Amino acid sequence: MRLSELADYSLSQAVVFRDSLNPRLFEDFKLLPEVRNQLLKIAQDFQDFLGIDNLEVSDITISGSNAAYTYTPHSDIDLHLLVDIAELDHSEVYRELFDAKKFQYNNMHDITIAGYDVELYVQDSRQEHHSLGIYSVLHDTWVSEPKQIKPDVDDLSVRSKVQKLSDKIVRSLETTDRAQAEKVWQSIKDMRKTGLGSGGEFSTENLAFKVLRTQGLLKDLLAHIHKLRDQELSLPEQVS
Repeated sequence: MRLSELADYSLSQAVVFRDSLNPRLFEDFKLLPEVRNQLLKIAQDFQDFLGIDNLEVSDITISGSNAAYTYTPHSDIDLHLLVDIAELDHSEVYRELFDAKKFQYNNMHDITIAGYDVELYVQDSRQEHHSLGIYSVLHDTWVSEPKQIKPDVDDLSVRSKVQKLSDKIVRSLETTDRAQAEKVWQSIKDMRKTGLGSGGEFSTENLAFKVLRTQGLLKDLLAHIHKLRDQELSLPEQVS
């Protein structure tokens, strides 16, 4: 969100409350068969990309706004492969590998279902996952059914949080200090994780994250970090 756009800020840009699940994905409270089959294909492709033989995936799920009553045109389809990471040898190494592979796969591909971007992620099956709804694509049933409850949202707090984070991101976009830009990105991720743990999907922190994502600032920040990393790894052509 550019600073000049804050005057036009509205939480409705990022969060809405609907009477039904996304009809492009669900019918009669079940995933459309063609959607489910395609998501399973995508999950298998991602698993192959991970390059780990005999990786035990206990479930494949979708969660977030597109598994609830809060989807918008900007909502991703969060497709998760559940893995018991603690059971893997050198589990911390695998955590880092999964994170790296996630970013690499998502950056390499532009996969959509019914016009919605599909984002892949390896989720630790032992770690609690906060979401308004969780649907098992593998077993074709709900793990956690979404509810049509409209909670009270503190719009002023979200606005204030967005303002502060926007300031940080804009300054990061103007710097050539990659470490500083990465510190801002990590702080935003940590903030969202804390908010989800304490207040759930409608916490001030998570809603601020959604607004920043909707406005494209998070994408800009990540692109800037990748650009700075590429510059550090490049050797300029010598002029003779």
